[in-house]
Amino acid sequence: MQVVTSCQAPMTFVVLTLNRYCSIIYSRKAFFKSNKFIAISIGIQWFIGFLIALPFPILLKPYCALPSWLMPYYLLPFQVIPPITILVLNLLIFKYAHSSTRRVQPQHGATIVIRPKINARDLHLLKH
Repeated sequence: MQVVTSCQAPMTFVVLTLNRYCSIIYSRKAFFKSNKFIAISIGIQWFIGFLIALPFPILLKPYCALPSWLMPYYLLPFQVIPPITILVLNLLIFKYAHSSTRRVQPQHGATIVIRPKINARDLHLLKH
């Protein structure tokens, strides 16, 4: 049971980031704002957590000795794939938010050239 709960921690962050990504990118779709989408996301998270943790109770020897061939299996789904997924989704969210702020610019006339200024929100996102 401890292995399953350890698997859920990185998966929780991935699901949270995926929910944020879908709610921002697909903000007009009602499905991504519904409780049904949240329930499906949580169900998939638990299913993947159980699926990834399945070999550990079967293959662990007494005294929790982890076989050496199982170490890459442990590292990839827990330590490598979730942070990369979170990073990519957050970069896509940032790119979408940055492009949407550049799209919405007031126009005062056809003859006046307005240079887009970086607003305080974009500066804050770039600094952090």
